[in-house]
Amino acid sequence: MSNVRILIADDHELMRRGLRGLIESHDEWAVCGEAVEGSEAVRKAAELRPDLVIMDVNLPGLSGIDAALQIRQEEEAVRILFFTVHDSDEVIREVINAGGHGYVAKSRASQDLIEAVRSVLGGKTFFPNLVAAAAGRT
Repeated sequence: MSNVRILIADDHELMRRGLRGLIESHDEWAVCGEAVEGSEAVRKAAELRPDLVIMDVNLPGLSGIDAALQIRQEEEAVRILFFTVHDSDEVIREVINAGGHGYVAKSRASQDLIEAVRSVLGGKTFFPNLVAAAAGRT
């Protein structure tokens, strides 16, 4: 997985900086861009053609869920990993229905994020919850 391009979409600057630092600490990954709201994430995904988008569910304007739906319509190959403060069955169902390949609860980022990125980039999914198993997406 060399030269993997990752787009970060989160409206909190501190969170984007933290994600960028974590991603860039791995030589095989590079942050190709950042977005602070949903429609910007859609535009940048089309422009930059990332391999992976790490997307906050709650973005201003166009939500992360709606942005993911638009991105996946334009480019089915892009992998989308949701990053959210909401760790509920309802949010997980929304992520799955939007074509997301996984999610990481922000409260578990230090434990799960690198594993989730590796899993999603490796063609697998990352849903650390039983709802995903019930949906057949483990």
